[in-house]
Amino acid sequence: MLMPVGPIYSHSMKIAGIVPARSGSKGIKNKNLIKIEGKTLVTRAAEECLRTGQLDYVVVSSDSDNILAVAPEETIRIKRPIQYALDTSPIEETFHHALTVLQNKGIHPDMLVWLQPNIPIRQEGIVDRVIGQLKNSSRASAAVTCMAMDPRVFWSKSIDSDGFITPMFSNIENYRRQELVSPVLIDGSVVAFYVTNLDQKSDSVHSYLGDRVVPVCQKEAIYSLELDEERDLNVLHQYLTTKESRPEEVRKYFFVGDFNC
Repeated sequence: MLMPVGPIYSHSMKIAGIVPARSGSKGIKNKNLIKIEGKTLVTRAAEECLRTGQLDYVVVSSDSDNILAVAPEETIRIKRPIQYALDTSPIEETFHHALTVLQNKGIHPDMLVWLQPNIPIRQEGIVDRVIGQLKNSSRASAAVTCMAMDPRVFWSKSIDSDGFITPMFSNIENYRRQELVSPVLIDGSVVAFYVTNLDQKSDSVHSYLGDRVVPVCQKEAIYSLELDEERDLNVLHQYLTTKESRPEEVRKYFFVGDFNC
């Protein structure tokens, strides 16, 4: 069966960046107002959008006046109703609400570029790379950043109702790590998709991405770090305060010589 194909990009299309930032956060209180080098996470994400020349509009959507107050002046600030800012609110509701507000202003984006503010560190130029990947992939419905996961996840176990360990994945016959296929995880750093995807009715996760999603793989794990718990702040603090060694320095430190084992 043929899969639905996304629209083909044309230069007449309008592209809007969107930074959704609700006030409620259980893992880290006031998470979206955390500051790095004097700028909140919301400000940093919005400025990443503004830095690229490929976006026609940049939107910050929030249920909090305090969060909207730190959004750069060049952005369109949208006050989100509380019913769209709950723990259980699907992100699609935020997209639909923002698009309705924009359309009332005479703005009709064809593509949305979504940045999660709780991704604190982004590689330079990553927004342009993701947008470019979608533009240049004529059959794609979306382009996303993702991180490569340890392939040993396929060997992971779960605990059954009787309290015994049982395989989480069935029919795994590869016993060498090198023979496993590395899975990838969409990390939420940058997500670009066509607005028409939102017309598709589906209850599946990430349905707004459509059926043909092209990846932009992150080179370093820090670019996929998502601030959800206090321990994530420890990782971020270590990254910001620790001098990063060059690859040759690391090899020299650990190198112990040639051995015929």
